[in-house]
Amino acid sequence: MSAEPPLMTLALMTWNHERFAEEALRSALAQDWLPLEIIVSDDASTDGTWAIVERIVAGYDGPHRVRLNRNERNLGVGAHTDLVMAMAQGEMVVLAAGDDISESDRVGTIARAWRSSPRNVLCLASHAVGIDEGGHGDQLVTPCSFGSNVDAMKLAHTGEALLGATLAVHRRLLDIFGPIGSEIRTCEDTVLSFRAALAGDIVVVEQPLVRYRRHASSLMGTTAPIAAGNDAFVAGLDRMLRGLLATRRRQLADLEAGGALRADAAKLRVVLTGHLTRAETSVALLEGERGSLRRLLLLVREGLVSKNEAIKTLLMTRTPSLWFRYIVWRHARLRRREAA
Repeated sequence: MSAEPPLMTLALMTWNHERFAEEALRSALAQDWLPLEIIVSDDASTDGTWAIVERIVAGYDGPHRVRLNRNERNLGVGAHTDLVMAMAQGEMVVLAAGDDISESDRVGTIARAWRSSPRNVLCLASHAVGIDEGGHGDQLVTPCSFGSNVDAMKLAHTGEALLGATLAVHRRLLDIFGPIGSEIRTCEDTVLSFRAALAGDIVVVEQPLVRYRRHASSLMGTTAPIAAGNDAFVAGLDRMLRGLLATRRRQLADLEAGGALRADAAKLRVVLTGHLTRAETSVALLEGERGSLRRLLLLVREGLVSKNEAIKTLLMTRTPSLWFRYIVWRHARLRRREAA
């Protein structure tokens, strides 16, 4: 690798982030790495996000090159990610959301970790600090549950992704696998993580480089105890389950496109097919499809779904309002324990 510092791209993607966009953008402009290209791309926000972006960029006279893009219509996270990856001129693209805050050394730390690795690194992730709507919180958030040694089989078995708020990915992923696609409306981090593990290596930087905001308007918020309410939870649950289904299909297609010759390709295919079957069954239950309950029972008999998982799936898909009330109760109980 050249002795000259490489051009990095920080891609800040916004969508209805009016309350948080200023902090997110100012943290991007405050990065200490040079040379740095900053792309601010808005996915057709309907609030005041874009006006905030234009005002701040108009007053910026710092060293970084800033490029602006505003989509005429909402593309969704998959197609929006494809767009910024295609726009990027840096080899490594650091992804940022319009409601999170990047530490000033985020890009530089990632660039140095990438350059110093002898491996074919196509993705880096870092630790983060969880914060609330007001920016308060100090809980350490790791990018995945199984530590810093990440490979395709671990991602496949767990069904996990590296935390999307902390990801940096090589532009070569787009060349190898093609676009993520507009059908991916959630879980783009699952697709990117798996692609990188199929085609190369992943490095986890064990340092919190992002303040990761969890709030009632985020996807996490709509499917977690901090959802704004029952309707938001149900809508988020629907989006999550359909998003997982599209993601599992994408992962299998990516295996054929970029990993079919791997020694473990057959095992990966079996694991991913199991995830796809479970996702298809969950969506069928959500839609009340005839025979979906029988399919779930068959998965339990075959050992592909545990009894506890089956009960949880039934409650989520058939009685989502009841499941939401249970989660709120459980969340409140945990809070009381923490406060005691």
